Amino acid sequence: MSQSKFEEVYNEFNLKLKHGEYDDALYMVPILLELARNNEVEIFYTLMGKATALTSLNKNDEVVETYDEVITKFD
Repeated sequence: MSQSKFEEVYNEFNLKLKHGEYDDALYMVPILLELARNNEVEIFYTLMGKATALTSLNKNDEVVETYDEVITKFD
């Protein structure tokens, strides 16, 4: 069984996070969200990964905005 395109891109996203390539990881977020479409789990993981990258870059206002987006979407 082959991986979905989302899983393939998400794995690359996680590698970028792991290696401290936070700006590159953030560039992938819109792609992941497009691939996730209406899959709530994939959207959640993407947004949480985005928050992780932003936290590592000390972009605290954007972190809060991202968590607000998660709360709004999944409340």
